[in-house]
Amino acid sequence: MKGKPVLVEVWATWCPPCLATLEWSKKLDSKKVKLVGIAVESQRKDIDAVVDKMKPPARMVVGSRELLDAFAAPPSIPTLFLADANGKIVKVFYGAPPTLHADIQRELAKLE
Repeated sequence: MKGKPVLVEVWATWCPPCLATLEWSKKLDSKKVKLVGIAVESQRKDIDAVVDKMKPPARMVVGSRELLDAFAAPPSIPTLFLADANGKIVKVFYGAPPTLHADIQRELAKLE
């Protein structure tokens, strides 16, 4: 996925802030940033139902233990990782403070 910044969200179907961020992600310019969602702690049928309903502009995967370990087992849901165009993680966002989406947009602007 090199060449553009990548925003990775670790999310769960039972997490309202996660779902709000998936909805918000539709506002991001897919020409400027790639999106990946890693669903955790959720049944596959529930994940599919959320994705079918919301149609987020992200590549979605189900988080295996190995995948989560590669991201140092995020301590909170949601956790978002922002990587630069070379794949280096430049910022990690834990939880869902009220400024989360504005904070992400500010960090994305730094990468343009």
